[in-house]
Amino acid sequence: MKPETREEFQDLVYAAGLSEEDIRWDYSGRGMYGRECVGLTCSESEMFGFIGEVARATEDDDWDWVKDVRSDSMGLDTIWYWPNVSVEEEDDA
Repeated sequence: MKPETREEFQDLVYAAGLSEEDIRWDYSGRGMYGRECVGLTCSESEMFGFIGEVARATEDDDWDWVKDVRSDSMGLDTIWYWPNVSVEEEDDA
């Protein structure tokens, strides 16, 4: 399942052993021309763990979205992002 809310994405991040500090809700990568998407700042091995967790958490075959990941180097860190995934903040109402 493609996450549609921040809570759904956070659940996947936490299950993979990553934290809130690793998430970028408003990343705009190369060629995105200001559009924003969700991203994770983590190592390559942590990204493989995240992808594995998405596969485990998804009951059907609707996890193809995670394969469309791109990355940008940020000096010592790498940000992994999904140009076609933007998650909505949940309303507190």
